[in-house]
Amino acid sequence: MSEEDTSGPNLKDVTNKVSAEALQEEPEQTTAAEQQEVAATESSDAKLVPTPPKSPKEGSRPSSSSRKVKTPEQASDEIKDDSKEAKPAPEPVTADKVEEKAEPAEAEQTAEKSEYETDTDASANDAADAPKKMRKKEKPANDPVPEAAPEGEEAKEGEATPGEATPGEATSGEATPGEATEAAKQPEAPAAAEGAEGKKSPIEEKYSEIVDYNEEEDTDPGPDPNFYYNLEEMYARAKTTTGDGSTPSNFLTLFHSFGYECLKRCNLHVLDENNVLFSAGNYIQILNLESKKLTYLPTVGGKGIGSIAVHPSRKYFAVGEQGYEPDILIFEYPSLKLYRICRKGTETAYAFLSFSPDGERLASMGSSPDYMLTIWDWRREKIILRSKAHGQDVFRVTFSTEIEGQLTTGGLGHVKFWKMAATFTGLKLQGELGKFGRTAISDIEGYVELPDGKVLSGSEWGNMLLWDGDLIKCELTSVDNHNCHKGQVQDIFLDEGELITAGSDGYVKIWDFETIDGADVLEEDASFPMEPMSEMHVGEGVNIVSMCKTVSENNNDTNSMWLAQDAAGGIWKLDISVSLTKKAPELIQSYHAGPIRGTAPCPYTHMMASIGEDGTIRVMDYLRKHTLVRNKYPAGGSAVLWPGRNVDSKMVTLIGGFSDGVVRVMTLDHAEQESEFDLKIILLHALKPHKGEVTAMIIDNEGKTLVTGSAEDCTLFFFDITSQYLPIGFIKLEAPVTTMSWCNTSKKVLVGLKTGVVLEVQCPDPGEIDNSVTYEIQPGNLIRRYEFKSIQHKLAKAAYEKVKLKREEEQQKRLDKIKEAEGEDAYLEEKKAIEEENAAIEEPVFEAPAVPNQILKILPYEDKFYLSLDGIDAGCLYECTFTDPLTDMPTPMAILGEWVRLCGEPLRVINMETDTTIHEINVMQDGSNIMVGMGDGTIRVHKKLSGSGLQIGPPYTLPAHSRGSVNGLISSHDTRFLMSGGADGNLFVYKVNHAGVELSLPSPADSLLKARVKDEKLPPPVDDIDDVKAYSIEEAKQKREHEKMLKTAEDKKVKVRKTITTLRSKFKKLRNSNKDLPEHLALSARDFEMDPKMGTIIATEVAEKKDLIRKQLAWNSEKHRLQLQKLRKRFKDVIATDRIVLHAVESHHVVATFRCAKPSEAMQQALDDFKKKLTEVSGGAPGSRDNRRVSSILRTTETSDSMSRPVIYSYQPLQIFSSFSVLTVFCMPLLYSLLTLILFMHEK
Repeated sequence: MSEEDTSGPNLKDVTNKVSAEALQEEPEQTTAAEQQEVAATESSDAKLVPTPPKSPKEGSRPSSSSRKVKTPEQASDEIKDDSKEAKPAPEPVTADKVEEKAEPAEAEQTAEKSEYETDTDASANDAADAPKKMRKKEKPANDPVPEAAPEGEEAKEGEATPGEATPGEATSGEATPGEATEAAKQPEAPAAAEGAEGKKSPIEEKYSEIVDYNEEEDTDPGPDPNFYYNLEEMYARAKTTTGDGSTPSNFLTLFHSFGYECLKRCNLHVLDENNVLFSAGNYIQILNLESKKLTYLPTVGGKGIGSIAVHPSRKYFAVGEQGYEPDILIFEYPSLKLYRICRKGTETAYAFLSFSPDGERLASMGSSPDYMLTIWDWRREKIILRSKAHGQDVFRVTFSTEIEGQLTTGGLGHVKFWKMAATFTGLKLQGELGKFGRTAISDIEGYVELPDGKVLSGSEWGNMLLWDGDLIKCELTSVDNHNCHKGQVQDIFLDEGELITAGSDGYVKIWDFETIDGADVLEEDASFPMEPMSEMHVGEGVNIVSMCKTVSENNNDTNSMWLAQDAAGGIWKLDISVSLTKKAPELIQSYHAGPIRGTAPCPYTHMMASIGEDGTIRVMDYLRKHTLVRNKYPAGGSAVLWPGRNVDSKMVTLIGGFSDGVVRVMTLDHAEQESEFDLKIILLHALKPHKGEVTAMIIDNEGKTLVTGSAEDCTLFFFDITSQYLPIGFIKLEAPVTTMSWCNTSKKVLVGLKTGVVLEVQCPDPGEIDNSVTYEIQPGNLIRRYEFKSIQHKLAKAAYEKVKLKREEEQQKRLDKIKEAEGEDAYLEEKKAIEEENAAIEEPVFEAPAVPNQILKILPYEDKFYLSLDGIDAGCLYECTFTDPLTDMPTPMAILGEWVRLCGEPLRVINMETDTTIHEINVMQDGSNIMVGMGDGTIRVHKKLSGSGLQIGPPYTLPAHSRGSVNGLISSHDTRFLMSGGADGNLFVYKVNHAGVELSLPSPADSLLKARVKDEKLPPPVDDIDDVKAYSIEEAKQKREHEKMLKTAEDKKVKVRKTITTLRSKFKKLRNSNKDLPEHLALSARDFEMDPKMGTIIATEVAEKKDLIRKQLAWNSEKHRLQLQKLRKRFKDVIATDRIVLHAVESHHVVATFRCAKPSEAMQQALDDFKKKLTEVSGGAPGSRDNRRVSSILRTTETSDSMSRPVIYSYQPLQIFSSFSVLTVFCMPLLYSLLTLILFMHEK
């Protein structure tokens, strides 16, 4: 605990201390009856949670958390293993396995070892398939069963009573002696509703569901109500080692935090009328709204904070941590003492915490992979009930304020309703998944439990869903089919008979509770339109994540002031009353929203600049703990520079790179008196050298050249600073740019690429570059190339061979002893057994990565450079050079068990003893220490030692950022402060305590800055580049060149046309003059031809061009012809008669034909046969009536077979439009079918 106006937490370093009581504590013995209960417990399938410990003495910790003495090597191993992923829990040790687990002598030695040890007892197959894992130390095999204390005697504080286990001895899945009776009575826990059938996963086995709880049988009183943990002995302090080159343990002290994790759900809580609570990185922060002072509480685990909850009485608050098997810390307020610790409630992190309305219960929600919902009796540090909540992310869990024992959880695509039902066996936790029905499935962020048991939740599209049981009763919308909010409904509250909703659209709306509670709709229409009673728009771009009501001094219930957490990076104070005199929204705190991408120190005073993905640039006076200015730009930020005196004599210039490829050059100036900031930012130049994100920016030591690189267009752009940042040109590279640095000895740039290649690029001379047509520079001999060759597989192979050689030597020694002591037969038998054992071991395969790992950071040092990479090459620094001394030497011989360096490989490997990536590596301003920012958010400081090349001392490791990497790590100009910016959005300032000596701090920097910029005449501001799709510098130049070329060509065409027109006019006049001459003097038309063959040549050329064009178009012509043929065959050739419509002129009558298809070949053959037989059977005279009827039918069928327009025949030509003729035309297809059927029946 510390306040920011102090020098930080003055806490004792107890890394190598341990409680004497915990080490000397002897286990007690149990009675025979209790031993039978233990056996009954172990035979039961039900898995219970360990009983919490008895209260130890104040100032010490229970024995479950007693940390045993660790050697420096073990502490280093813990630092290394903390950076890895969460490891699975150890297998429980039961009574029937105790004698098989370890020998008594080994158990006695194990009692003095570290709390964590490497699992080397795995089988050969497991060793080949998975890496080594860390597990908690198991209970020694020779520990006797605790014996009951004599009747009338009470157990000492810190020791286990017969009814409880000593903390740390019982793991999840083991039953303590006092829990044996309860375990024997408890039925088998059913599998989770979402769980898979059959065998459970290791996580499900470890965090088994607790579905029964009998309060009468639970007689454990828990810790003493007056007991408090000693936070000074438990908090996550910096890890360091003693010895030569080590860094003192108090090297860094937190001075101030400019961070706030505004994207975390419900990360703003009210403690009293003046103080609010939130988390930032590995710190719990309490902000006083009046004085703006911050109080810091460190975490115990050091891996970040998952969630925070405040007790209804506001006398306690709970902090759920992150990390492997994180704890829930219960602090007392305002004393800030650590009151209770709830252990082993989830695997990796707590996603949400919530107290019950009476404050006696605490609900916790675990995150991936277990998603465990746990109900705690937090005062006794005991789990009451536990169940898997869902198979996907669960965002929050809350108790019902009116119905006891009812809870609700909401998350990714689901909402679930829980009840703690009382049965004859005790309490049961039962969950019922909400059914969306016809409503689209939605993520549930905000919801509220209504007094009658119904639940009102939000939705992704902005409407509210009223749940009655597990079904949606209706969907609440605004009038005119508009949504209640434009976007996700983030939070819902029921306050003083009114429903308050907050959305991602920046609106806070108040709704009538009675109308919503009684909302009812017809079955076919599930929407219920209504209007809000009032609404407030907080601001443009505001995204309200959560809200909490402030506390008035006199606890007035009519208080209408609320605090809102803004995901855009702020804390707002809102007056949501409906009165006409309500106050406007007030932004009381502002922070970066999302990851911080870069930081830059001021070259002359205690100020710094930062840039974030939210597009804001901030300048802070960290000595006064005050933000001087903040500007927001359209695109997200990616890099920032604060140039020194060699660029700007006043040193008030800032250069920012952005994700849209824009580079902005800015300057600082005085702000107006009415402004909320002390300074303002004026834009001097807006340049766009790249099409995509500006990955890196650097300025040479002389301050003449600015170099920018981009990963999207793979280019390196150079600017001349001395000529007002005029573009020099760019070089196209072979791969995306990831990092850059200047060489120490020459004007060359070291460029790291994504493909593991380092390029040394000579900076071009502006006077030698011709960029009149294009800015692209041909590299030529300007680039020198180094390709990194991974050697981690070789190092692993050498280590494996070394272990193998050692094993073989031990086996040979054993064989020699057996041969000498027992003879040849025993020797041969043992040799055969060893050969079989060695044959059963699968040889691992060591191969280089198929895809090269990208370069993350380059540190030039002397005539070499040091690289950090990701992937398999992470966790080390590699010493490299462009001039390899092995270039002209023969390939060295391989040595078994050792790494032999080959040409092109790194000269040396600096092992950082971690597998985490190194994202930042810089040298402090005084050159005394190396600062390293890790991928897991930790900060490392290594003392720079003397010697050839880069020599560093043991690491000083400080847990700072909770998630993501350290993206900016810098020191102040006088090396008195260290600043870090991370991907979690936090910005921390640490005070550097050189050799443990307190340094006096200089005066604030505002007067110094004002003196430097006062009366300075600044150039007028320029137009900014607001369009993300604007042309880059090269694209704009190419566009100008193209337009210039088109204009030149058009001017040339106009000039040629003008010349031709003049010549034609002269030729026309000449011909007219020739016509006026006498015939014997006039020239003939042939005489005007300069060359008779010219016409033939032109005609031939035209014919050849036509032929060439025909050949070029032949393929397309044939393609289109075939397409037309297929279309005709598919749609036209199959039609016998198309549809023809005939309209009457003097009436509205319309006559139309049918669109008839051609008959098939079989049908056509049948018709031909029918015609033939019809002609044969006709026996009348040629002019008879029957013959005329047959001729009419035959002509009609013949007409139907043709593609021409049908002709209507009848006996009376004057009655062509008669009803009989129309009926004949309409019934023609039916007539064909009927005649065919008659013919078929006649043949039968």
